Amino acid sequence: MKGEAVTTWVKPLLVAEVKFTEWTSSGEMRHPVYLGLREDKPAGKVVREYEKHAIHNKARGPRS
Repeated sequence: MKGEAVTTWVKPLLVAEVKFTEWTSSGEMRHPVYLGLREDKPAGKVVREYEKHAIHNKARGPRS
C-alpha cells in the first residue's frame, strides 16, 4: 500500500457509489466494491456519511 509521501491528491470531478465492510482505524474502506457512477450529486458536495443506528447503539452500550 502507498504511503502518504507518494499519495497524489486530485480534485473531485465524479461521484462513485461504493459499498464496503467498514472503515479502518486509518480512515480507509475495508473490502470496497465499486457499484457505479452517480449523476444525482455534484462531486464538490459529497461528504462522508455515518450510520445513524451505529452511533446510537455505540452510545447505548452492549445489550445484556
